[in-house]
Amino acid sequence: DIDEGAIAAARANAETAGVAQLIDFQACDFESTPMPADPGVLIVNPEYGERLGEVWKDGPLAYLGITTAGFPNLFQIYGPNTNKGSILFMIECQSAYIVRQLERMERENLMTMEVEREPMDTYNRAIQEDCAKITAWGAECNNYYHHPSGRIVTQYPRDMARYREDTLNSDPRAYRVRRRAM
Repeated sequence: DIDEGAIAAARANAETAGVAQLIDFQACDFESTPMPADPGVLIVNPEYGERLGEVWKDGPLAYLGITTAGFPNLFQIYGPNTNKGSILFMIECQSAYIVRQLERMERENLMTMEVEREPMDTYNRAIQEDCAKITAWGAECNNYYHHPSGRIVTQYPRDMARYREDTLNSDPRAYRVRRRAM
């Protein structure tokens, strides 16, 4: 992160959890940060300064339930609106989709990949329209499907074959990409 306050908060949380000694905290720009030589995880905060919790204040949303605009290289398993039938099937579709995106990143020498807001919003409007057709998920019901904003955030309203098709045939132009410097 480039925000010293965010780093101090992360360090305090890690100390409380008893894992601070395992983490190297640095204030630096993502692009100038070398990848770790040893196995591990590199965690960076979004370049736009937004936190996922802030963006999702009216309920979580994602393109195909997998990736959210404003968060480059963030891919989710069992994300918003992906609960349907066999969760194992849904997770397999999501995993295969994520692997294809990572392969694309490697093949095209991409540093970042981020879904554009318009395709994500279009997808989510259609999902909400389809959710509204299912009586059991109706707004007049008080249930776990609804976020307090009124959006249905857990359920996928279409059949699983459609989800598989959507994750197999998503439009690569839905993503903004940034190439690595050569």
